[in-house]
Amino acid sequence: MGRSSTIYSLVSDTYADSTGNLDTQQFKKYLCHYNRPNKFFSISHSFNQLIGIASEHPCGIDLEKIKDRSLSLLEYVLDNNERKLLERSFSKPLEVLYVGWTIKEACYKANSCGYNPSDYTISGLDKDIYKVKTKFCNFWVITRKINQDSIASVAFTN
Repeated sequence: MGRSSTIYSLVSDTYADSTGNLDTQQFKKYLCHYNRPNKFFSISHSFNQLIGIASEHPCGIDLEKIKDRSLSLLEYVLDNNERKLLERSFSKPLEVLYVGWTIKEACYKANSCGYNPSDYTISGLDKDIYKVKTKFCNFWVITRKINQDSIASVAFTN
């Protein structure tokens, strides 16, 4: 890929209070240090988990806790080719749904343009990194399972 900068990520429950609720004010104070030109950041949370990324280039991140959902959402989020591609790495339909969703949501955040899943096409896989094409630019996305019940995706431009 030839990226010249390092992407810094933060995955921590440090910003949760004693009841497990997120203390977003504390996390926002941390992110204020990145409010400078050529500094980009994105955050996501799901239940009591929080994840963030900061970079010198546009980036996006999404985190979702896997919970029962209607699998009819698969047709809304992914086309047949995307579904087959994701099924190579994830065997459970619910995981495929969440992986597809987090990939496209992370790209949407990095792109800062409206969210319509069909605007983001998952077009390939290169050593655990998904390629995503949009009308405006292309993204690389890294997706990982966290804590056996959550999926996180990080999107960045090449």
